[in-house]
Amino acid sequence: WSSPKPLDLKLNTTENEFVTSISARGNIYFYRWDDAKGAGGVFKVEHRKDGSLGEVVKLPEMINDKAGSFAPTISPDESYLIFGKGTGIYVCFKNENGQWSKPAKIKELDAVVFPKFTGLSPDGKFLFFVGHKTPEKFRESLMRNWDCGIFNRPARWERGDIYWISSEVFKKLKH
Repeated sequence: WSSPKPLDLKLNTTENEFVTSISARGNIYFYRWDDAKGAGGVFKVEHRKDGSLGEVVKLPEMINDKAGSFAPTISPDESYLIFGKGTGIYVCFKNENGQWSKPAKIKELDAVVFPKFTGLSPDGKFLFFVGHKTPEKFRESLMRNWDCGIFNRPARWERGDIYWISSEVFKKLKH
């Protein structure tokens, strides 16, 4: 491995950028939290053919609504986007005009309490995610982290379990 190097300043601002997902074309989708505004959202930056990065663009309001979206995962071909919203995981599909569909909740993930932080296999056939099998385990994790004073930091999610499903489960939601 080489030494890590920061990406372009378009991605590394004074705000908080994390949870990235990169398409097969090299386009980067990520979450950005703005402390001053007390809000965050899902953004995209294109990887140009010359190797440079395009402008950072916030995804449409149907994805970044007041409920707040986080932890994006883009499919390898950028035909669908998976992200967290509230206590669920949602998927949007890109139509032939390049517009995103209305988000649809992946209800099959409700069997796991508070699913979050998704990832796709390189071929897009499987969705991986973190969650808690029982409400008791989730509450126990939440209270343990609350007592440690780290409730409002990403570390609060450290005690989840990793699950997977076939991507066919949510591809049927495409309208």
